[in-house]
Amino acid sequence: MQDISRLKLSQLQILIAVADCDSFSEAALNLQLSQSAVSYAIATLEENLGVVLFLRGRYGAQLTLWVNRWSIALVR
Repeated sequence: MQDISRLKLSQLQILIAVADCDSFSEAALNLQLSQSAVSYAIATLEENLGVVLFLRGRYGAQLTLWVNRWSIALVR
């Protein structure tokens, strides 16, 4: 797993946008990015961290339990 201190702010902004929207395409619209750019950013984050961040399905994207635990740890 990569040190999270090396993550880019833009990657975290995209992560938050997808989590807020539960959708890659809606997050892309809100961020004024292409859907493929958002997908690539999340895929790169997942690869660098060695974890799956979102469960992708026909009806959107849901945060995994790992992200929920990680975000709680960041707040503490």
